[in-house]
Amino acid sequence: VLQVISYDSIPNKTLQDPPFEVQVGSSSGLAVQVTVVGGPARYENDSLYLTGEIGRVLLELSQAGDSVYLPSETVRLGFWFQRVQALTFPDISDKLALDPSFELGASTTSELAVTYEILQGPASISGNQVALGGVSGFVLIEARLAGNEEYAPASPIQKGFMVNKVPQQLV
Repeated sequence: VLQVISYDSIPNKTLQDPPFEVQVGSSSGLAVQVTVVGGPARYENDSLYLTGEIGRVLLELSQAGDSVYLPSETVRLGFWFQRVQALTFPDISDKLALDPSFELGASTTSELAVTYEILQGPASISGNQVALGGVSGFVLIEARLAGNEEYAPASPIQKGFMVNKVPQQLV
């Protein structure tokens, strides 16, 4: 009789993550063999332990079969083990509608680039330069830090500020 392996996908992990169980099963109910075939991990006592190195972990899932069930097809399952990176985005002071453009100053613990988006309000952005539209209103900006093979993405941060009307000068 044929059998199929079922499994839950594994999200990328970081240095702070504890050992975890790999959720696998077979349609036969027989135990599934989990083997680390690549990357910084070891499988022991039904749990996967990450070694603290950065890289892609590749697992093979298989079931050898028995007198009733044929061996399963081997399944490969992979995920990244990454460093955590932090994003800081300082508050933005209120502005006047005719103020010159200004630079945003988010910083990271990695060397990856921060991207910004105007979520609402009378402003535009190019790179890290914000230009005001000469109109008053509330501006909301989001700073984002994507990940790569080494670093997990950081949580985005939103900062808002008011663009106020320029006070009238009576002559």
